[in-house]
Amino acid sequence: MTDISVVIPAKDEREGLSALLPELRAVMDRHGEPYEVIVVDDGSRDGTFEQIEALADEWPQLVGVRLRKSMGQTGALQAGFDHSRGGVVVTLDGDGQNDPADIPKLLDKLREGFDLVSGRREARQDPAFSKRLPSAVANRLVRLCSGSTLTDQGCALKAYRAEFLKELRIHGEQHRFIGALAEGLGASVTEIPVHHRPRASGRSHYGWGRVPKVLLDLLFLRYILSYANRPLHLFGGAGLLSFAVGFVACGWVSFEKLAFKQPAADRPLLLLGVMLVLMGVILVTLGIVAELLVRGQHEMTGNPAYRVQRVVGRPQRESR
Repeated sequence: MTDISVVIPAKDEREGLSALLPELRAVMDRHGEPYEVIVVDDGSRDGTFEQIEALADEWPQLVGVRLRKSMGQTGALQAGFDHSRGGVVVTLDGDGQNDPADIPKLLDKLREGFDLVSGRREARQDPAFSKRLPSAVANRLVRLCSGSTLTDQGCALKAYRAEFLKELRIHGEQHRFIGALAEGLGASVTEIPVHHRPRASGRSHYGWGRVPKVLLDLLFLRYILSYANRPLHLFGGAGLLSFAVGFVACGWVSFEKLAFKQPAADRPLLLLGVMLVLMGVILVTLGIVAELLVRGQHEMTGNPAYRVQRVVGRPQRESR
């Protein structure tokens, strides 16, 4: 029986893992609960997986998962979640900047009833301009777009309840927003201060170059949290607004033609009005189609649009 699964996504982190994994083993062995450590090799070319294989020969709790091609940190994390067996899942980076000694603190906080406990990096050991500043901007944008209460979305050191994590599927680059996404789906979330250490080896894959991707992912995050189960409200609202503005524009051109005998055929306003009316019809139609697709998905997969935290007062129904 495995109580805790520690998931580590890694890409070209051979040197970092050689120092991190023995340290992590010492922490987890002292903690005393049954555990497993799942390291997901995201298409490394520096012998990372060979390092994992060598350590796994004398460490039964270590599991290595090698992806056929690099899928990014989100894909590596999801692969680790899918292979985990513990009732609690802990994540941390493979570069050694997260301190494994903080894991027991996260587990203790999780036992207070939270679904997710996220680390908040204290005295962050990263360059100010290339890492800390873009991270601060991204954190502020995520909080504004999602309403999340977490102040350090990018900290990889997190602890989850597995039953909630099974309801959460991440794609693209959503690993940056797991906390905000979980919070938006009704998870009980908190954060605690954790240590942060300088990178001892390898190179960082993050910086200002990620900002455009973050902005696009924020748009998707906003859609998922607000309109995933009611897309007609988004497309239909925009469609009705477009239709109304276009209708008013066409009406004004018609009024001027009838009242003041002004020609209408060559008026740019008339063309704009017609385009807005057509755009409104298209958007409302898209909203209806999206609504039907969402309902069909829920009916075909048997997944309801709601999530139950707990039920009291009567026994569960027997399955038929």
